[in-house]
Amino acid sequence: MYRVLLKARGEDTEARRLRSILEMYGQKDKFSTWFFMHGFQALGERVRPQRLTGSRMIAELIQGLKDEIVRMHQTPLVVGGVKIFELRTC
Repeated sequence: MYRVLLKARGEDTEARRLRSILEMYGQKDKFSTWFFMHGFQALGERVRPQRLTGSRMIAELIQGLKDEIVRMHQTPLVVGGVKIFELRTC
Protein backbone atom coordinates (compact mmCIF):
# COMPACT_ATOMS: atom_id res chain seq x y z
CA MET A 1 0.00 0.00 0.00
CA TYR A 2 2.79 2.38 0.92
CA ARG A 3 4.62 1.78 -2.38
CA VAL A 4 1.43 2.40 -4.35
CA LEU A 5 0.90 5.68 -2.52
CA LEU A 6 4.47 6.75 -3.25
CA LYS A 7 3.93 6.02 -6.96
CA ALA A 8 0.65 7.97 -6.90
CA ARG A 9 2.50 11.15 -5.80
CA GLY A 10 4.07 11.56 -9.24
CA GLU A 11 2.81 13.54 -12.21
CA ASP A 12 3.12 10.88 -14.91
CA THR A 13 0.26 8.93 -16.49
CA GLU A 14 0.64 5.99 -14.08
CA ALA A 15 0.48 8.29 -11.05
CA ARG A 16 -2.66 9.99 -12.33
CA ARG A 17 -4.28 6.60 -12.97
CA LEU A 18 -3.41 5.43 -9.46
CA ARG A 19 -4.77 8.65 -7.95
CA SER A 20 -8.08 8.24 -9.78
CA ILE A 21 -8.41 4.68 -8.45
CA LEU A 22 -7.45 5.77 -4.93
CA GLU A 23 -9.90 8.68 -5.04
CA MET A 24 -12.70 6.31 -6.07
CA TYR A 25 -11.94 4.13 -3.04
CA GLY A 26 -11.66 7.16 -0.79
CA GLN A 27 -15.07 8.49 -1.85
CA LYS A 28 -16.67 5.22 -0.78
CA ASP A 29 -14.89 5.12 2.61
CA LYS A 30 -13.11 1.93 1.59
CA PHE A 31 -9.77 3.09 3.01
CA SER A 32 -11.18 3.73 6.45
CA THR A 33 -13.17 0.49 6.36
CA TRP A 34 -10.04 -1.47 5.41
CA PHE A 35 -8.03 0.22 8.16
CA PHE A 36 -10.74 -0.57 10.74
CA MET A 37 -10.94 -4.22 9.60
CA HIS A 38 -7.17 -4.67 9.90
CA GLY A 39 -6.77 -3.16 13.35
CA PHE A 40 -5.82 0.40 12.44
CA GLN A 41 -8.79 2.14 14.06
CA ALA A 42 -7.00 5.42 14.71
CA LEU A 43 -5.99 5.71 11.07
CA GLY A 44 -9.51 4.81 9.91
CA GLU A 45 -10.99 7.50 12.15
CA ARG A 46 -8.41 10.00 10.91
CA VAL A 47 -9.13 9.36 7.21
CA ARG A 48 -12.91 8.91 7.13
CA PRO A 49 -14.25 12.37 8.02
CA GLN A 50 -11.81 14.27 5.84
CA ARG A 51 -12.90 13.02 2.40
CA LEU A 52 -9.68 14.31 0.87
CA THR A 53 -8.77 14.02 -2.80
CA GLY A 54 -5.68 14.33 -4.97
CA SER A 55 -2.30 15.08 -3.47
CA ARG A 56 -3.79 15.97 -0.06
CA MET A 57 -5.37 12.51 0.18
CA ILE A 58 -2.12 10.82 -0.85
CA ALA A 59 -0.08 12.86 1.64
CA GLU A 60 -2.51 12.09 4.49
CA LEU A 61 -2.51 8.37 3.72
CA ILE A 62 1.29 8.27 3.50
CA GLN A 63 1.68 10.12 6.79
CA GLY A 64 -0.95 7.93 8.45
CA LEU A 65 0.79 4.76 7.33
CA LYS A 66 4.16 6.10 8.50
CA ASP A 67 2.65 6.85 11.92
CA GLU A 68 1.20 3.33 12.14
CA ILE A 69 4.52 1.74 11.15
CA VAL A 70 6.30 3.67 13.92
CA ARG A 71 3.57 2.74 16.41
CA MET A 72 3.81 -0.95 15.48
CA HIS A 73 7.55 -0.97 16.22
CA GLN A 74 6.90 0.56 19.64
CA THR A 75 4.00 -1.71 20.61
CA PRO A 76 4.97 -5.06 22.11
CA LEU A 77 3.34 -8.40 21.45
CA VAL A 78 2.22 -9.75 24.83
CA VAL A 79 2.51 -13.53 25.17
CA GLY A 80 1.85 -15.12 28.53
CA GLY A 81 2.28 -11.78 30.26
CA VAL A 82 5.68 -11.23 28.63
CA LYS A 83 6.16 -8.19 26.40
CA ILE A 84 8.03 -9.05 23.21
CA PHE A 85 9.36 -6.28 20.98
CA GLU A 86 11.34 -8.55 18.62
CA LEU A 87 10.57 -12.18 17.82
CA ARG A 88 14.24 -13.11 17.79
CA THR A 89 14.40 -12.30 21.54
CA CYS A 90 11.90 -15.04 22.42
